[in-house]
Amino acid sequence: MGIYSKFLDDDLFLHSLKKNNKQFIQESLFMGAFDKQIFKKKRVVEQIIEYMKIGSKTIFLLNILILTDISVWKNYQLIELIQLFRNFTNETTL
Repeated sequence: MGIYSKFLDDDLFLHSLKKNNKQFIQESLFMGAFDKQIFKKKRVVEQIIEYMKIGSKTIFLLNILILTDISVWKNYQLIELIQLFRNFTNETTL
């Protein structure tokens, strides 16, 4: 990532999510390349939650969440994520 680290911002993260760029996101999160502060940004959290609601990228997002520091999320965002997990588990048990 080296000289391109200045481009590692929330725009790149959200673009990579949109394009399902699994390898890039996982490698960069594993390396800690993204600043943790981007995960505090409302638009980043809202987009992750929105993709979870849609359900088309669930496994991809679960893998991303494993490598993401969600401890910086606000309580209402965590509650919404937990509710999504509850809804998901209820749907799979039916």
